[in-house]
Amino acid sequence: MAAEAAAALGAELPTVGPTLHARLVELIPELRGDQPIIDLLQDSLESNIALFVDSAVQARPVEELALPAAAVEYARRLAQCGISSNALARAYRLGQRWLLDWFTVELGRVEPDARVAYLAAARLQTWSFAYIDWVSERVVAEYEHEREQWLANQNRVRTTMLTDLLAGTVADTAAAERALGYRLRGHHLAVVVWTADTESPAQRLHRLERLVTRVAETLGATGAPFFLAQDRARGWGWLPLGPGRTGPDTAGLPRLVEAEEPAARLALGAPGAGTAGFVASHRGALRAYTVAVTAGVRAGRVTSYADPGVRAAALLTADLAATRELVAAALGPLGADDPAAAVLRETLLEFLTAQCSYVGAAGRLHVHKNTVKYRLEKATGILGRPVENDPLGLELALTACRWLGPAVLSGR
Repeated sequence: MAAEAAAALGAELPTVGPTLHARLVELIPELRGDQPIIDLLQDSLESNIALFVDSAVQARPVEELALPAAAVEYARRLAQCGISSNALARAYRLGQRWLLDWFTVELGRVEPDARVAYLAAARLQTWSFAYIDWVSERVVAEYEHEREQWLANQNRVRTTMLTDLLAGTVADTAAAERALGYRLRGHHLAVVVWTADTESPAQRLHRLERLVTRVAETLGATGAPFFLAQDRARGWGWLPLGPGRTGPDTAGLPRLVEAEEPAARLALGAPGAGTAGFVASHRGALRAYTVAVTAGVRAGRVTSYADPGVRAAALLTADLAATRELVAAALGPLGADDPAAAVLRETLLEFLTAQCSYVGAAGRLHVHKNTVKYRLEKATGILGRPVENDPLGLELALTACRWLGPAVLSGR
């Protein structure tokens, strides 16, 4: 009786197939609006039903079956379009349920003996579960293989296009946008993100990409960021900013990084517009990254190229030996890697930044102006000269100490 019901399903395929196909399209939102995918689903559905019917009628074990070509093509196309594998598996589960309901109705119609109908339904259920288990395992494997291959190819295309874009050799902006999947005609903020986390490479990169997404959300980005891994623990990203968003408030980012990924660090470029701004912001982010890496464990969670002093510090990283000589000559004992010396250096730098104003420095340091005077007297005593002597060299040396830390400081 079960084989007869399966054969009846085969005979009804021209009617059953379109009905089930329409139901699946209705129940799986990811498929709506993509006609080529919808057409492939129908081919896959009908070839699967035909194979199931043949195996049931002939009592062929699923191990002897060959996966329908249409089912393979459908799985691969879903992977290429970035549609979740859940949509793929769900179609098989929903299809099985619909067919079992069809068999129940058919058996009730043609078999008057309830016991015979029940046994036939149980047999069809066993066959359908065996078939769905076999076919879904294989089409999901095809999907995952195709997805890996497609992503690897897409990454190669994106990497090549990004390399050319950063080198200034891309003339077709629209082609670049299509390859990157990112709009270049807008304002951008570039980031470099890296971590010392000991998780597997895939997990590290996934978490870094997620962090860049959270940064984009926090800064009010107008769309999804563009992220591309550079190695196992570092990635580059770009955040799309809205019109006029040339200076987003990044003050809350250190807290965000601490909460989301404590082992991660961020380097930010200065915002820029258009393709030129996309490239320039990235260069700034790389320079800020160099400053942070040079500072090592003393670096903050976020280093921005737009922060006062970072541009100068980036230049000073080009020749660290010369920078150390500058620090030693300009600061002497005040260039020691020592907490007390660090307080005096910060006070002196803020004083110079405030154009030698005690009140201005006190406001920046959140201390009383008499505290500033006391610290400056102590600092100039160690220097052995007034700050007015070579203020530019002094400010460069202090900037190097603030941003580069132990890399340019002398031992205690």
